Amino acid sequence: MAALPQNATLTFQTATGTGTDGFGNPVATTVSVELPAYLTADRRSRPSDMLMPGADLSVQILRGNILDKTTLPAGVGHLSKGRAVINGQAGDFELILPVQSPFAAVTAVLGVRIQGRFSPD
Repeated sequence: MAALPQNATLTFQTATGTGTDGFGNPVATTVSVELPAYLTADRRSRPSDMLMPGADLSVQILRGNILDKTTLPAGVGHLSKGRAVINGQAGDFELILPVQSPFAAVTAVLGVRIQGRFSPD
């Protein structure tokens, strides 16, 4: 049982191998991986590119934890892009992995620490 409440679901596509399309061309086969998460707005740091003229101000910087996981699944890592539903709002999510706790017990209780950019639909 996670110590934090789930308020988000992150969905990533990960490669499982290769197959062929209808024309015999090789294509990657993927599987959808859903990760429960707890995310909150990160008001402490705002990337400088977000302050530039023309920047998309709807993008939110979030931080939190992947719940019920002590490691991320294979194929999901730093700068992975996927979809997210956060507090009922759907959008695109870009995963940013900060430095993890050196204490395994912290990760076991709180889950993998993450950050990311959320662009609502």
